[in-house]
Parts: sequence; structure tokens; C-alpha cells
Amino acid sequence: MSDEEYHKLINSEDFKKHLTTVVKKVRADEKLSGLEEPKKFYCTDEEFTVENDLLTPTFKLKRNEAKKKYLEQIKEMYDGAKLQGE
Repeated sequence: MSDEEYHKLINSEDFKKHLTTVVKKVRADEKLSGLEEPKKFYCTDEEFTVENDLLTPTFKLKRNEAKKKYLEQIKEMYDGAKLQGE
């Protein structure tokens, strides 16, 4: 699959619907609270790596760096709400 095809796939409505279905099934199977189910998703084809400063050398997510990088997408998911630490 080419990069362009992959980008189109992960941004398609069909993919997002499928992802939502899978998440709902996992939540039901694991008996998780509705609060533990994400309602909106943003999918990116960019890898989280140490080199792009989104992961630590021990491969843990750098939350503040990820928040900075994806702030516009996060705001969009929260309908433009002002976010803590902004």
C-alpha cells in the first residue's frame, strides 16, 4: 500500500466507523465505563518516534510534546474549547 493510499484509508469515514465499532466492542467485552470510551478520533500516518520528539528514549509518550503538535486537532475534537495549559 502506498503512503497516499494509507493516508486516504486512515482518514476515511469507513475507517473511523470501523474503529468506533471495535472500541465499543472492547469496552463492552471488558465491562468498562462509558467514560472510558473515546467518542472522537484523530488518526495520523506519522509515526511517534524518539527522533520526532514524541517519544522518550524508553518509548513512552511525551504527552506535552504530543499535545503541542496536535493541539489544533484536539481543539477540533473538543469543538474549539479552551484546553488546560494552553
